[in-house]
Amino acid sequence: MVSPHPADSALPTASVNLKGGEPAAGRMRRSRALLLLALLLAPALLAGCFGERSSPVDVIPYLPLNDAEPGRATEFAFFLRSTSQFKQTLGVRQEGLPAGWGFRAEKDVLDIPGMRTGSLLVSVTPDENATYGPHAFDVLVGDTRARVTVNVKDLGREPLRAGVGAKLQYVLWADNGSVIESNEPTVAAQGGIPWARAANGTPTYTPLWAYVGGERGTPAPEPYHSAGCAEPPCYRPLIEGFDARLRDAGHGEGMVAGETLAVRVPMDKAYHLPGHEDHALYNANLNFLVRVVSVDVLTARGCTLPVCP
Repeated sequence: MVSPHPADSALPTASVNLKGGEPAAGRMRRSRALLLLALLLAPALLAGCFGERSSPVDVIPYLPLNDAEPGRATEFAFFLRSTSQFKQTLGVRQEGLPAGWGFRAEKDVLDIPGMRTGSLLVSVTPDENATYGPHAFDVLVGDTRARVTVNVKDLGREPLRAGVGAKLQYVLWADNGSVIESNEPTVAAQGGIPWARAANGTPTYTPLWAYVGGERGTPAPEPYHSAGCAEPPCYRPLIEGFDARLRDAGHGEGMVAGETLAVRVPMDKAYHLPGHEDHALYNANLNFLVRVVSVDVLTARGCTLPVCP
């Protein structure tokens, strides 16, 4: 826009002092200095608003207590929720583990998009000479911490393998961290974790009866399958990725009673079979935290296989 008074535009700005106080240039310099100071102080002020929890992310364990024996790993899973509008890059670490214990996070550094949710897996291995009893420690994502406990004790001696049954507790969640279903009551008591869909009816929290090494769509052989499963026992084969984790606990043998481990099952090892296109989880990646209640080695009865009438 052209000034109606061209001569005014040639006046030195510093000479304009209508009120007889500080020159305009001085006021401008002071305003810039105050703005720079505010920008420098902003991170500290924001950190003060969050207190000790300075990283804007929620970190909630699906199950906060696992049993483990000396020298044998257990795994925890955490629901993550970013409360920031912006992408964050946050480190994962632990505080409070006894000396000699092992800690390994699925990722040492997480890139968390703004206002998004997800999950994190960590593995903890008690020292071979760990003292028995509960050991609490913190898992930190950035500066946000979540308290979990490993209870060191003796686990079962019988490993899971193909051809035997097991009773299982589990948590199943989607890639965005929301729980799809669980028969473990502890996860329902954990506040702040969303559920993917409303539960149908009242949950029973009864263990899942699983036949290890079987094939979905094919009944388990006797004695793990009664005729028509009208009455127990009624052990059912599992999806491929879940079943594989039960048989390979990372120690050269299957999981044992009392053990808790996690597994991420890609869609091609989950509900991908032809004819299952109407399944709610068809072609979905699935994530499980599995706790073995018992390893059931049953003795076959005298009858004609594969099922007994």
